[in-house]
Amino acid sequence: MNKVVQKILKKITFLEANFLEKKFVKSAKNFKQTQQNILLKKIRRAQSSELGQKYGFSSIKSIEDFRRQVPLSTYEDVAPYIEKVKQGNIEALFHPKEKVVMYALSSGTTAEPKNIPVTSDFLKQYEQGTLLWGVLCARDHEKMLDGKILTVVSPAHEEETSLGVPCGAISGLIAENKKPWARILYPVPGNVYEIKDVRTRDYMILRFTLAEKLRFLTTANPSTLIRLAQSAEQFKDQLIQDVYEGTITPPGEVPEKWLAQWRTLVKPNRGKGISFQNLIQKGFPFTPKHFWPSLAIVACWKGGTVSSYLPRVKELYGEVPIRDLGLLASEGRMTLPLQDEGAAGVLDLVHHFFEFIPESEQDNPNPKTLLGHELQIGGKYFLVLTTSSGLYRYQIQDLVQVERFFHQAPVLTFLNKGRSFSSLTGEKISEFQVVQAVQCAAMEHQIQLERFIMAPQWGDPPHYVLLVEEDLSIEKSTWDSFLSSVERELQKLNSEYESKRASLRLADLDIRHLPIGTFKEKDAQIQRMRSGRQEQFKPSFLSNELNSLEEYVSLN
Repeated sequence: MNKVVQKILKKITFLEANFLEKKFVKSAKNFKQTQQNILLKKIRRAQSSELGQKYGFSSIKSIEDFRRQVPLSTYEDVAPYIEKVKQGNIEALFHPKEKVVMYALSSGTTAEPKNIPVTSDFLKQYEQGTLLWGVLCARDHEKMLDGKILTVVSPAHEEETSLGVPCGAISGLIAENKKPWARILYPVPGNVYEIKDVRTRDYMILRFTLAEKLRFLTTANPSTLIRLAQSAEQFKDQLIQDVYEGTITPPGEVPEKWLAQWRTLVKPNRGKGISFQNLIQKGFPFTPKHFWPSLAIVACWKGGTVSSYLPRVKELYGEVPIRDLGLLASEGRMTLPLQDEGAAGVLDLVHHFFEFIPESEQDNPNPKTLLGHELQIGGKYFLVLTTSSGLYRYQIQDLVQVERFFHQAPVLTFLNKGRSFSSLTGEKISEFQVVQAVQCAAMEHQIQLERFIMAPQWGDPPHYVLLVEEDLSIEKSTWDSFLSSVERELQKLNSEYESKRASLRLADLDIRHLPIGTFKEKDAQIQRMRSGRQEQFKPSFLSNELNSLEEYVSLN
């Protein structure tokens, strides 16, 4: 990149960082007023909508009015309104002049994926949050602007509604919307991310970045970083040859028109090719810390269960700083990490309205909610969102812990999804889906299975284990076939689980047979710990704890 362009880009970035930081600090110092202003602006804009009229948005003058008039909600509550919007009735959820630019796809509780409307307002707010995070990160790591940037995203166009509105990943849409001057920093063409075969997609990402001076690498899930390194090792001979000769030789099929376009973007780089070959001849592994030695920073999730990936990431990528990307989902960006250490981030209080349900209130049908400035350090809370995407008092089921405060704004660490969910690498399996998949497979194979539990198991890659009590009357071949059916049904019920299996971020489902009586003993143990009455005890069929398998095995 031209040094003059770099200098100008840095100056603009630092000016923008200082401006946005001052604005954010001012908002954090006036937390409640900022949040009330954000809320009332969203309410006013949607007061003529069908949902707005149902809950009397026009009469809401304060946060207290809002809590009193609008109930807590789940996706199932808002889904009928979203469906009307998808059919062309924009006023079911929004102002008549609002525009839905896409639907962000995410795994739902049941078989149907969630379709989160991405309005023009919501997209702008999502991009502003990402910009604030990015410019502050760049100010802390100046060298990340001295070279190229690799952002690994999912495609924005996976399917379309009947009216032709795209459905996919909001990360892909943001990548598509980059300003023209910024695109020179990103060497990977956008259509690369539309390749279905994961190894072919990895190869193409590597092909466009290996010869570059890569400074900044960002992707939500750290498992993607590990898989990318594994693909580099798998295809190293062909990749090195292609870099040397200026060719492109993908391992799988891609459209010829894409190949023709891509071939105009590459040229021979014999120096790089020889240096890579020398690296291998000297016995060094072909890993990112060797072929991307100029990396200034890596950004990915660091909280919750994905923290277990970080030692392997550091092994492959070296001592490069890793900053948490922030707690973000299809429903919105929730936190803004402002430093490299840890996984905590400041609540993104300037774009959405937030409430918090104390963990102790989880099973209360009418739980109380708190505002961000009312939380306690060390406390654990479930997030509740109100956004410009038509979600009001929406329970996203993310459990967070308060680490400290940034002025009056809480600094939060993501812990896990709610008790009825498990997510090793973003698949967000629900207990309902597990029960449906197992019951369907049991019926298919005529197996009587009243009690079971699915548990996450760490590995490279991780996977899930189905725990059942042994039944010597059932042959191993039947159990094997049963397990295959559970796997098939679970992929049908959960599109993100299917995606993570296809992208090799999750390994095959496994089964573990326990002695008769194990579940009875474990349930009694849990009941004693909770000091609850027997009639109130609800057995679990899904665990989100990584050590749960060992807990069941240790009983025997």
